[in-house]
Amino acid sequence: MVATASIDGTVRLWEVGREKPVGILELKSGLAWNLAIDPSGSLLIVSFAMGRDFLDSMHGSGKIKIFDMTSLQEASPTVEGLDHSYDRLQFRLRKDGRVAFGIFDQRTWDMRPDQRPTGDLIKLTRMYTQKRLDGSGDLVPLRREELQALWRQLHAKYPEEFTASPKAAVEWRIRQLQSASRKGNPFAIAFHRRWLFAELSELNWQAGERGNEDMEPNNYLHRLDALALHGRHTDAAMAADALAARWSRDQNILYGCVCVHALASVAIKGDAALAERYAARAVALLRQAVKAGYNNGQHLGKDPDLDALRSREDFRALLKGLTSRKR
Repeated sequence: MVATASIDGTVRLWEVGREKPVGILELKSGLAWNLAIDPSGSLLIVSFAMGRDFLDSMHGSGKIKIFDMTSLQEASPTVEGLDHSYDRLQFRLRKDGRVAFGIFDQRTWDMRPDQRPTGDLIKLTRMYTQKRLDGSGDLVPLRREELQALWRQLHAKYPEEFTASPKAAVEWRIRQLQSASRKGNPFAIAFHRRWLFAELSELNWQAGERGNEDMEPNNYLHRLDALALHGRHTDAAMAADALAARWSRDQNILYGCVCVHALASVAIKGDAALAERYAARAVALLRQAVKAGYNNGQHLGKDPDLDALRSREDFRALLKGLTSRKR
């Protein structure tokens, strides 16, 4: 079987050897951006809203849904609110019923149908939206006492619904850091790094433990930044060096390792020699990143993570070389 998506909002299923599609699915809204067929007979569709210029309209409007390939009926709940950063990544349906994207499974969504009683699902919907339908079908805000009563009832019946594991808290924190980094919000970055360090400590997460090599590098680097700033600079610097050795030709990962060392040099108190070694290592990694293709002198000139390097002549010379090259 082959699945194809078109700009008219339709998805077509084909059997090899046939000239006409064996099934056509019309999406209610949006454009199918990713498709995946599972051997079990499921079709995964990732769609984004289509505006005047559909390439520029994919902002917080993405959806994931699974369809049965025989009936073309919906076979999963809908996951909404995908950020546009997911638009060109490949999704896949895992054997456990979850959807993962990227080669590192950076994020997963549970797409299994919810088997709880319909009445409980309605109550959960009311609690999460803080609204209910009245007799005429209009949405009415819940009163505080109604919301509190719902919370007590549902919390007693489904305690896991209201509990975030330490691991889930860390993943949420990293998503906040990624968002704050894209927006260039240094106050939010500092806030979430401080909390990320506390949450990693609660998990007893170790930078050099087995399995970290399979972690998505950006996720890993956010963790190392938090460790470098808040007391575990030795572990963070060693892990950053190992990551840089593994990704020695990736300019972005190398730049992330530069930041870890620069932050470590800031965190050092009372040991000028160690702070100097971290700063010198940061500049050496920056040269390697430039050699690998990094050339964003504008970002380099204003990134607060590199403030510890700005008084160094070697850093200023490197920055000057990048900016002059741009001209």
